[in-house]
Amino acid sequence: DQRMAQALGLREVRGLLVAEVYARTPAAAAGLEPGDVIESINGVVLDDRGDYLNLLRNQLPGEQLRLVVQRAGGRQELRLAPVEFDDSTARRIMESRWGFTLQSSGGRLVVASVQPSGPANFLRRGDVLAGIGGKALRSQEELLQAFRQLRLASQILLQVERGGRLYYARLLP
Repeated sequence: DQRMAQALGLREVRGLLVAEVYARTPAAAAGLEPGDVIESINGVVLDDRGDYLNLLRNQLPGEQLRLVVQRAGGRQELRLAPVEFDDSTARRIMESRWGFTLQSSGGRLVVASVQPSGPANFLRRGDVLAGIGGKALRSQEELLQAFRQLRLASQILLQVERGGRLYYARLLP
C-alpha cells in the first residue's frame, strides 16, 4: 500500500516485498535479502504477487532470471537460476514456514512436532491433519503438493482431527 511504499522510499506502489529468504535456495545464493523490493524480473515490471507467481511458473529450472531490486542502498540487479522445487526442499521450507512436521501413520498424516512460537502452535502432537485448503489429505505427497500450491498464501484453512472430533483452523504463515 501507499504507506508501505513511502516507508521503503519507493516512488510507486508496485513490486514485491521480500519478507524472508530461505537458506540453500537460489534466492539466498543470489544475495536477495529480507526488505528488498523486487521491481522487475527479466524486464517485466511486477505490480503484485500474482505477476511474480505467473512469471516463475513459466520459468524452466536453470534458466537465469534477472531481478531488479530496490534496497536501502539503492537499486541493484541480481541474477539467479531457479532450480526444481524438489520434495526435500519443499518439505524443509514447509516445516520452517508452517512450523510443524507430520508423519504418516495408517493412511493418515499425524502431527509429529510443532514449533511452540510458530504459526501452527495451536496444533498438538498426535493431531491428524485431515485436510488443507478444502482438500482431503491422505499422504505426504498430497501434503507437499498442497504446500507447493499454498506456500505464498496469507492464510490457509486446515482441517484437524483431535480426540475424534474434526475442526477447522486458520494457519497464518
